[in-house]
Amino acid sequence: MLIAIFRSHPGDAASDSWVSIKVKTITPLVRASSLSGFNELVRRHGGTPEHLLAQLSLPANFLDEPDRLILLKTKIELLELAARHCHCPGFGLQLGRQQHISILGPLGILVQQCETIGDALQMIARYIHHHILAMDIVHEEKEGIVYCGAVYTDLRASGSRQLNDLTLASGYKFLSMLCVDPPKLRSVFLSGPAPRDPEPYTQLFGAPVAFERPFNAMVFDALFLDHRVPGASPPMRRIVRGYFDQHHPDDLPGRTRSVIRSMLPYKKVNLVGVAGCLGMAPRTLQHQLAQQGQAFQPLVDEIRIQRACAYLAESHLSLTDITSLVGYTQQSALSRCFKRLKGVSPAQWRKQHRTTRFNSPVGPQ
Repeated sequence: MLIAIFRSHPGDAASDSWVSIKVKTITPLVRASSLSGFNELVRRHGGTPEHLLAQLSLPANFLDEPDRLILLKTKIELLELAARHCHCPGFGLQLGRQQHISILGPLGILVQQCETIGDALQMIARYIHHHILAMDIVHEEKEGIVYCGAVYTDLRASGSRQLNDLTLASGYKFLSMLCVDPPKLRSVFLSGPAPRDPEPYTQLFGAPVAFERPFNAMVFDALFLDHRVPGASPPMRRIVRGYFDQHHPDDLPGRTRSVIRSMLPYKKVNLVGVAGCLGMAPRTLQHQLAQQGQAFQPLVDEIRIQRACAYLAESHLSLTDITSLVGYTQQSALSRCFKRLKGVSPAQWRKQHRTTRFNSPVGPQ
């Protein structure tokens, strides 16, 4: 679906250029790590993050698991609510400024090992969907000028001042961490309505800022792509890339497994939801998995039991807790599936495989 084509307006610092972006229709999800620092910033402004989470019927520890997948809609609601609660119109901008590239997990490590800024941007564009399922990163070069943009799959996101501020402020912060000196931007494009006071934006980006654009983008000279990333190590990049590809594969079964693992705690792992995260129709996902000798439900069962085995061997968690963590609503369902795949009950398996670190008695099962 072609959703955004814009031309720089007369007077912009950027030259007159066209940029087009295609967006996949997928369920708009992001990882909780994209809100890293949220609770601390709310408290710094005298607010109570637990109160904000409760207003959205969310538990107080909702953001404690970095890899938890949350709806983009929930992220937007939290940001906008925090800005009002804290009387801070620049909440998203402040949150983005304090975030670290490490919130991208293995991708953040991989990007820091790229030789040039151009290599780093290509790596982010290729793998960002493993971190944020609701956003695409694109960059286009024309006549010596690069447009590096971020666009969300949910068009309603374009109206959130806080989300767009956080997106570009954190992107600029990550880019700055890959440079010896702060990037010199020609201009900045931001979706959403213009704020009352644009001064904090020009101070942060050091360039003219245009609001109410179709998507968020930074504009800079193409020569910037050739800048070396300080401290980058090609051997380390190969090691991290191998790890990343192993745990975040691009093949369909691998990507399906990754989505299933992320969705387990929600207890809503079904064909429709997983297919939506992958930007596919449910029947298409079933068909393509079958072509590779896979079936959806056995894949879900396998992953659930793999996770259950890890919890049984390496933690003191009760079977009740493990049942919830792997996406079952009833312990009996976990026990049946576990015995079918492993031949023994979870309690028996735990006795046989408990690691030395956790060989002390555990609580009630």
